[in-house]
Amino acid sequence: MIGIDTGKAFEHYIFLELMAYKNLTEKIDNISYWRTKEGYEVDFIIQDQAFEVKISNSIKNQHIKGLLQFKKEHSFKFNLFRN
Repeated sequence: MIGIDTGKAFEHYIFLELMAYKNLTEKIDNISYWRTKEGYEVDFIIQDQAFEVKISNSIKNQHIKGLLQFKKEHSFKFNLFRN
């Protein structure tokens, strides 16, 4: 069960978990995302960390191109959620 809809559902699930953690612990100030006009994106930016969410059997360079582009502009800790 891998595809665009499954990936969106997994990303949404992670978002809900992050929101629950934020509301329960009050340790997270803000959850945002990053996207450029060229189409690079990072799924979640939380304080000084960037998170990319993927549902895949293996991670390829194309899966983290947004994180790599973001890294050129920011000095954040990078995280990858994979199923």
